[in-house]
Amino acid sequence: MFVPAPWGVIGDDKSREVMAMVSSPVFVGSREIPVYMGYTRGGETYYLEPSLTRHISNHADRWEREGYSVDLDRGETCVYTVDMAMFHG
Repeated sequence: MFVPAPWGVIGDDKSREVMAMVSSPVFVGSREIPVYMGYTRGGETYYLEPSLTRHISNHADRWEREGYSVDLDRGETCVYTVDMAMFHG
């Protein structure tokens, strides 16, 4: 699940660990694009990851679909930062 938000928090009751992430605004060239926080699961573990799209895909044919990737024009840069904090207890 990808949530259109510049921040996200995830925690584990058993280990009593919490992770929080906050993203700056994202600029591709001079235009601002949305950032998403992805909540995914692998086995019994949940993950939190910042993303510039709403999708995860390892299928190259999907990368051409709208919303699956962020394209840069020649000379453009994608600029943003992500701050992360971990807590225990």
